Amino acid sequence: MSFYPDDVRIDARRSAQQQRVLRSITIGLQPYLPFTQKYKLQATQGGEPGYFNVAPPAGGSDGPWQMRTSFYQSWGRKQQQINSWENAQRTSKQMGINPTKTLARYFKDVISGDMSVSARDMGKMSQSDVNEILDQMVGRVIAEPKSTQLGDDIRNMKNLSSQNFDVVFNSESDPGSTGMFKAMEAEFGQKFMKGAVALETTVAKAGNQSSKLFARVNKEDIKAAGSLRNAFKSKIEQELAKMNSSIAKYGKTTPFRKIYEDYPVGNFTREMLDRGTRMLRIGGNASYLYQVKLRDEKGNPRIGVAKLAAQRTRDAAIKFILRDVRVADVGGFGGIFDLLAKQGRQFTDMTAKEWKDKMHDLFFASADYAIATEARMGQAGEVFSSSVSLNTENMLGVYIGEASKMGNQAGLTAITPTTIAQGLSKQIEDYLKDPIMQGQLSDFFQQLLKESGKLTDIWREKARDVGKGASKLFGYKDGLSIKDKGVWTPMPYKWNDNIGQNLSISPFLTSRRAGIYAIDGKRASVL
Repeated sequence: MSFYPDDVRIDARRSAQQQRVLRSITIGLQPYLPFTQKYKLQATQGGEPGYFNVAPPAGGSDGPWQMRTSFYQSWGRKQQQINSWENAQRTSKQMGINPTKTLARYFKDVISGDMSVSARDMGKMSQSDVNEILDQMVGRVIAEPKSTQLGDDIRNMKNLSSQNFDVVFNSESDPGSTGMFKAMEAEFGQKFMKGAVALETTVAKAGNQSSKLFARVNKEDIKAAGSLRNAFKSKIEQELAKMNSSIAKYGKTTPFRKIYEDYPVGNFTREMLDRGTRMLRIGGNASYLYQVKLRDEKGNPRIGVAKLAAQRTRDAAIKFILRDVRVADVGGFGGIFDLLAKQGRQFTDMTAKEWKDKMHDLFFASADYAIATEARMGQAGEVFSSSVSLNTENMLGVYIGEASKMGNQAGLTAITPTTIAQGLSKQIEDYLKDPIMQGQLSDFFQQLLKESGKLTDIWREKARDVGKGASKLFGYKDGLSIKDKGVWTPMPYKWNDNIGQNLSISPFLTSRRAGIYAIDGKRASVL
């Protein structure tokens, strides 16, 4: 039984692609070569809540107009190797077409509303990665959390790294940890879980290219060791031996904080030093679990879990030891979520169908929770500079932050709760059917069309010097001779009731998820 949606993603960014609570609404002003001489802005609904697109029509054709545009496009090709339309597009990019701050103000008024989002309703949680959040959510369904002093002590130890375990069993900060422990105990047994106080998880891929050292087990390793379990165990022992050797060179005289910050070793060793120090401070038989994804000799996904502990050497250095390993077939991708989904239902009164439906719901709920960060929600309703590109369906591709430096035309983007995007979609659809209606939406569209007209006039004048004076030569006339088959409006450009004609700078408005991930308080510029 698969517990994943059909179009599943399990990388750290799936929160942006699969969340349901936020939408990005983007304005772009783009050069438009229409299929018909006269056209009207249209609103189309997307396949998900809050998805919509406002643009001139993407298809259909008008015979006489097609003759005009074909002649225009062929003009100058012999001398310049590119046609007049391509030259006009190049001219528009040189103009740096950009929605104005005035338009941004109108835009902000339109999307104003209740910016609250109900995604973060689980209480305090230390996790931020979407997949770790999913594990916690499933764990909480399996069993309500039990709080112990030990769990809190592990999280709150002083003078250690700001990083911490992904999961501390029985900690208030990890509301699903009790259920996770029970599911793992059901899979691996009480003996293996005894003394385990914390867990490190990962969705990193298995094999030689994995970002996790313990997961770099290949077919040759399995063949040489005789089994995947033996190969996994041998790999961990090799890596721990290297790590212990490097630590021994410095651990005798260097305080922990100095070790962690300045050790001339990789980040993984520094992470291990932090975790090992926490285990030593607990004392007794404390250990922690390290989970990775593996693949068997046939390429099938398997979960691998190592039970690790730390000791002090005679020189007061930290030494890591491997207490045990487990390898299991839990289905899916071989991750913690797969284990929880496999074992968790037995601790509930749900039917198989109810449990599967619950897993699907939590899969998306975790994305909702992860995306609705305090930084991101603090900027909901703000308008950001972005860059946009237009695809064949007259829909905007949106780029924000580092991605906005891709040479596309400038745009305006705002994030808003899906509920507001849904309401705006209906309002826009009604307005385009009846432009007489008044209000903030009408003011916004009037300003949008005004800016489009002004930019069209500038574009036409700039293009006169390109392609043998093409914009002047191809002024639109109703005559039938070749020389009169124009595509440019010879007078000041004006949109009337959302209707345009001839070549223009046209407005485009798209609501999707695009660009939301980059709006995190750091990478996006507020206008």
